[in-house]
Amino acid sequence: MPIVLAGVLAGAVLLYVVLAIMVIVRRGAWLQGTRLTVRALRERTVDLAAARSVALHQSNQRLIGPVRRTGVIGPAQMVTVLAVTAGDGGQVQLRLASRDAIQLPPEQLFALAGALSFARCPGAAETVAWLRGMATSASVG
Repeated sequence: MPIVLAGVLAGAVLLYVVLAIMVIVRRGAWLQGTRLTVRALRERTVDLAAARSVALHQSNQRLIGPVRRTGVIGPAQMVTVLAVTAGDGGQVQLRLASRDAIQLPPEQLFALAGALSFARCPGAAETVAWLRGMATSASVG
């Protein structure tokens, strides 16, 4: 019985490690016109121009890798997340920061604001203004 339990536990740990690696390696996002695609374990796409709602919120993001010099995993960082609800009710969430909690470059924020400027839904205008403001302040300073 202890051997079976150890085998099941080892299998669960292995599955967790494989899923964690898949999320880290496969994670990405891209913009094609007004269509935003975000990929984690699965791929989700939303047409920003046809979005039903758009919102920004803060989320804790734990640094996933060791800090370069100390070798210690860093504390959770607050990052801004763009949440877009599609016309079919599905939601796509995009972190506006890298895995190291560094804000996206101004060019990417401007591109996202440009694509989102076609949306006529609650929260779109405010989000576009926020994205453009962050991009401008990052490119100036």
